Amino acid sequence: MNNPFHPFCQSVVPADTQIPLEIQKVIGDQLGFVYLVDSNKVYRVTTSVRVLTWNLSAIRGLAFKLRSASIISGGETGTNSTVERNLPSQQKAMLSALVFTVLLTFVSGAPNGGTGRLIGGSQAAAGQFPFVVSISRFDQHICGGFIYNDRWIVTTAKCISGKPKEELKVTIGALSLITPEPEEQIITILDMVVFDLYEEATQKHDIALIELSRPIVFGTNAQPIRYDEIDELATPWDAKIVGWGATFEGGVPATRLRWAPIDDLAADCRAYGIDQYVQNLMICAGSTTGTISPCQYDEGTPLTQIANYGGVQEEIVVGIMSKNQGCTDLTIPSIYTRLATYYSWLLQTAGQQPAPTRTYVNSK
Repeated sequence: MNNPFHPFCQSVVPADTQIPLEIQKVIGDQLGFVYLVDSNKVYRVTTSVRVLTWNLSAIRGLAFKLRSASIISGGETGTNSTVERNLPSQQKAMLSALVFTVLLTFVSGAPNGGTGRLIGGSQAAAGQFPFVVSISRFDQHICGGFIYNDRWIVTTAKCISGKPKEELKVTIGALSLITPEPEEQIITILDMVVFDLYEEATQKHDIALIELSRPIVFGTNAQPIRYDEIDELATPWDAKIVGWGATFEGGVPATRLRWAPIDDLAADCRAYGIDQYVQNLMICAGSTTGTISPCQYDEGTPLTQIANYGGVQEEIVVGIMSKNQGCTDLTIPSIYTRLATYYSWLLQTAGQQPAPTRTYVNSK
């Protein structure tokens, strides 16, 4: 794999070395590894450490076991990268979870104030979004989904297409990608069903179902959510996007589940080509203030709305995050798969949804 730090001079650091005070940056790569960078060295963190909040002062006060990520000409990693991939699964899981919230002025490519994922949003509370799940590959979060019933998860086709089911797992009831919740459930996959007409190039029909190897145990932090069409009369729209997406363009997943309000469920998607946005298959949604956007690793996460069908307020899911044009320009809306279009397929493949049991609690 190409190492992003090949311009730096590299030196070997003994195990259990105290992190030097001159550390200037903390960067994660797409495999979830964490690198500490000073003016002329790059250190890879190789210990299994759980940290709820990452910032420079906390990092400087901790001692990690460090190994240099040997650099050879051409920017390729040396033999130590193989050692990393062969770590025990538990340690690898901890490494993959070393995603962090650092002082953004110290992170390469992250402008002041932050970009990308759910700007202006809030951290989710326990039990607030019990229908949201994390889908991981080799114990690393890759996308989201929602609980359809006790055996099936809805996500995007792009999330799972071409991936062996043995490499994937679904985590239910999680808030943090670092610290497991007491009621968290990690379940392997029995089967995956991608919608037959899915087009990888245009991402039309970007929807898939995951059948779990065992039923979900429902509780405070694990509940299904009903899907439906957008309630056009429930205005002003009260919608939310929730997930573990990157905190900046090209970044790694966020540490903790977050949500943000979406107030325009009929946004203007002319920035996309004719083949990229088809209204009866997709929802174009965004923020009228241009301050909120999903980002990488938010694919598959649900777009919910507070609907008022039958005069009773209910939180429903109307779409799943499919694509956008990156999360640098927050004024460009994102495209979500319109779930109501796939009613017959969902029913035929995954059966009925259970009757709603949740009482809506305003998150504002």
